[in-house]
Amino acid sequence: MMKRISLLSFALAFLLPCVLFAQNQSLELDDGWLMQSTILVDDDAKFVSSRSFEPRNWHPTKPGWTVLNTLIKDGVYPSMYFGLNNDLIPDMSDLFNEQHDLASFSHFPDKQNPWLSPWWFHKTFSLENINVSGVVWLEMDCINYRAEVWLNGRMVAGPEQVAAFFQRFRFNVTNFVKPGENVLAVKIFPPDHPTAPYIYPPGEIKTPPLPRKKSKIFSNLQDEYYR
Repeated sequence: MMKRISLLSFALAFLLPCVLFAQNQSLELDDGWLMQSTILVDDDAKFVSSRSFEPRNWHPTKPGWTVLNTLIKDGVYPSMYFGLNNDLIPDMSDLFNEQHDLASFSHFPDKQNPWLSPWWFHKTFSLENINVSGVVWLEMDCINYRAEVWLNGRMVAGPEQVAAFFQRFRFNVTNFVKPGENVLAVKIFPPDHPTAPYIYPPGEIKTPPLPRKKSKIFSNLQDEYYR
């Protein structure tokens, strides 16, 4: 059994609250998210983020869940924290997968690496009870690692602007929102230069101590991941 530390725990993640602010009102966009790999979505971003698009066979998810976490919860992969399950999940590193025969566990028909292509996070929401006559802000408290943000068929921000681990972003979407139903689609990109995971030598597996006082962000991430 391999004991490895990999980027998969936090890579390709849409993390923590996503909130819309308008005229001293707020709308939390926590529920109703769907996720799918761009490998399996042929439509372009403009159409994916439009009201005409209908996600089919997508995975239910929400802010706080990584791509891997979502797939585990949806039964695509087993939990990595039980038995030898860690050896049944492909890694982000193609070289590591080749060395340990992990590519065979990819859930894609052609055994393509699931983590090297972007993933879509998609949500439809209503502004029926929100006053959008003034300035409207969209706040995303954390995205890993790069992203394109699309709203109602238009790109709000691109991967050059939205790039960082655990950084908060706020966008002025006044000219993007519409009364009634709106569609938000976030394309999450993996880290630019993923590396092979670290493997503990036999007999040297140690559990790092938790911080004495967990920060709010760390607590939220831990609670969401192990829920």
